[in-house]
Amino acid sequence: MELQQVKIVDHVRNGNRIWYVIPNELYKEFFNDQDEKYMVDTGRFEDKYRKYMTNGCMNEIQLYAEIK
Repeated sequence: MELQQVKIVDHVRNGNRIWYVIPNELYKEFFNDQDEKYMVDTGRFEDKYRKYMTNGCMNEIQLYAEIK
């Protein structure tokens, strides 16, 4: 199993909070894209980040960590 560093971020859409587990290298890009009205309105934001959505509360998501 390959582990990579991630950040937990949220995005509010239509009054609903959606949680994402984003790889560190996409972290800044995520916020830039989130603020880009065209990306959000056309669905490109969702297309790009859908695979990182948790589809639920962060307390109910199984997370893994490498313990050293």
